[in-house]
Amino acid sequence: MALSALLQAGDRVRRGETPADDVILQEGEELDSAEVKRVLRAFSRIRWLERQIARPRQSTRVKRPSATARRNDARRIAAAREAIQTIVARMPLKPALIDQLVADVRRRCEPLERLSADVRQALSRALADQSRTIRIPVHIVEQLHRISRLNRTMVSELGRDPTPEELAQHSGVPAKKVRLILESSRKPLSLESPVGGDSELGDFLEDTSAGSPDDALLSQDLTTRVERALATLSPKEKEILRLRFGMGAEGERTLEEIGQRFAVTRERIRQIEVKALRKLRHPRTGRTLRALAER
Repeated sequence: MALSALLQAGDRVRRGETPADDVILQEGEELDSAEVKRVLRAFSRIRWLERQIARPRQSTRVKRPSATARRNDARRIAAAREAIQTIVARMPLKPALIDQLVADVRRRCEPLERLSADVRQALSRALADQSRTIRIPVHIVEQLHRISRLNRTMVSELGRDPTPEELAQHSGVPAKKVRLILESSRKPLSLESPVGGDSELGDFLEDTSAGSPDDALLSQDLTTRVERALATLSPKEKEILRLRFGMGAEGERTLEEIGQRFAVTRERIRQIEVKALRKLRHPRTGRTLRALAER
């Protein structure tokens, strides 16, 4: 970046846009034309060396070079950079120009520094979000890193692990929160962790998604009793209640959907539903269904 700005200054002198004495440090009262030519030749030499540095890089994008070619390119680039440094060090440049180049480099680097800070923050947040099996909020991760650094320092000083109270005292974080942060840093155990011989941890945990034998028996008894109650209805009433309350593989259906199936209005389906439910409220049938509902 500084080299590019320096070459631009030389180009402005060559085109006459900038006086030579604004760039070249003169020894006498007037700047010698021979000295100007010598400095301009130095600028041209630097420009040529810069092209030599860029040429191998362009060739590597065209085809995949061999190991020998890469080593030769590396040597050529290193030699060109060393030659540029030597030429620039011998050039009689004005201190004001050097200060201007340094300020220009710093000004151009500020957005990159801000960008690198943003990239670091984005990376740390991505790691905090995705590197753990159980996601921990970013602010807790930041506090965890701070507590971990403090913990390592205190271990080296005390020769033992500090207590949560000691960590709280030195970090300014309440002891209760320190315990929470330390708990969140623990890695979860895998269900495939070996236990004993051929067993795994998951073998000893209850499968809550699987129903118990008692639940299966109760469900079967419930189905039988409901079927007996529905047997007192007409086939049409039975089918409408099945569709209305989702008793079967089809799930619940609206009055409109059931009406379309039977080619009647939704109001007619509602009337049949009310009539069927009234039949199920018969003392004998209703007593059985109420007993099932109270289980």
